[in-house]
Amino acid sequence: MVLSAYGTALVCAALISCGALALSCARAGLGARRGALTALLAVPLCIVCARGYYLLMNNVIGGAFWMGGLISFYPYENAMCGSVLGAMLAAVLAARLTGERSARLLDALAPAALLMIVLARAAEVFSDFGWGQVIDDPALCFFPVAAQDMYGQWHGAVFMLESVLALAVLASVLLRKWCVPGGRFAFALVCWSMAQIFCESLRAETLRWGFVRVQQVQCAVFALAALAVGSVKAGLRGRRIALPWGVYLLGVALVVGLEYALDKLPMPRALDYALMAAVLAAMGWAALRPWAQLENNRL
Repeated sequence: MVLSAYGTALVCAALISCGALALSCARAGLGARRGALTALLAVPLCIVCARGYYLLMNNVIGGAFWMGGLISFYPYENAMCGSVLGAMLAAVLAARLTGERSARLLDALAPAALLMIVLARAAEVFSDFGWGQVIDDPALCFFPVAAQDMYGQWHGAVFMLESVLALAVLASVLLRKWCVPGGRFAFALVCWSMAQIFCESLRAETLRWGFVRVQQVQCAVFALAALAVGSVKAGLRGRRIALPWGVYLLGVALVVGLEYALDKLPMPRALDYALMAAVLAAMGWAALRPWAQLENNRL
């Protein structure tokens, strides 16, 4: 599988992203040594954590039968959220080993990590993964809106939507000026997480615990962690902290309700997804509200 088109595309994506990380570290004044160490740690940790996360959530907690070995190069036997955790761990470890602040290395990592997601999702065109539901409308049966399986059926190309949304987040990260250490990474993580919650809902195959889509929960936890850290850094108290936390937690409840409605209620799917997108945008705003206040105070 490593030598397949998909495996080759992933290797090329990793090499390009490592180069982007080196460039990002150089521009941030972190030096080549820190960038190289982060990349050397990130590659194995992303692979191990992507597989380990899948095994933990699917086999250990989910109670599924054992599938494959400790390393798998099939995309459906790995988890993107695990890979994101691996990249974060690599930056924190590299910071500890070099005496650098973790926030600075995470900020430098953000564009390279997003680029890797963009390329990795696009590479799923060479696999049988990342599809949505079967599309019956012939007007929509074309790439990149849809992808064809081995039986000639067309499915929604969710992997391309994920790639495009990650690219949009990457562009936003690169175009903005960042003053607060950790702000760039928080912005990247929250925006990607909200987009991924939406895309996970569209995927036909994804990690599940019954009704619950595991990586949707993980992405909500990512954004919640960013909100918590931002709230502490900004020193929010009283009403100032009640608004973002209230909006975020209400948004979580609404997304759960909308996910339930997709399967159980006679609600138009287009309306459901439109409402979900609006709720996720509000949740992203809430999670980034403390960071925005920090940025405004530094300007």
